[in-house]
Amino acid sequence: MMTYLTRALALALVILAGPAIATDTVLTVTLNGTPSTARHFDLAGLEALGVEDVVTVTPWIAAETRFSGVPLRRLLELAPAPVTEIHVVALNDYTATIPAQEARDYAIILATRRNDQLMPVRDKGPLWIIYPLSQHPELDTTTTHQRMVWQISRIDLQY
Repeated sequence: MMTYLTRALALALVILAGPAIATDTVLTVTLNGTPSTARHFDLAGLEALGVEDVVTVTPWIAAETRFSGVPLRRLLELAPAPVTEIHVVALNDYTATIPAQEARDYAIILATRRNDQLMPVRDKGPLWIIYPLSQHPELDTTTTHQRMVWQISRIDLQY
């Protein structure tokens, strides 16, 4: 787990790197909605944060499916202070707010792959919030389903 100093240094690196946007940006992460804190990730940069698998059913795919992606809790480590909420924005401007505590308590991932295949936009990609519904049936609720945003383009970490 990152210490406060490590998080502060990581944020400083983001700010010093500037707002340059990679040509293949799949995700933009901001802090408290501040554009000057934007960090732009291409797929390789995002997956460099670490990848885990979740095997689960979803309301949209009845069969158990293996999703691979970055644990949402890893994104929380980008903030210089404890994150309270994660605001997720899809390509079509659909938004959802995920309590940061859920990302700490459960193996929620920002999926980049389904069964080892990248997910195209037409098939809920390139990024999809996946909750481990099969492992935690208590999460299989309408509220959680609304938080399982697909076609994600931006995440704002609120602290």
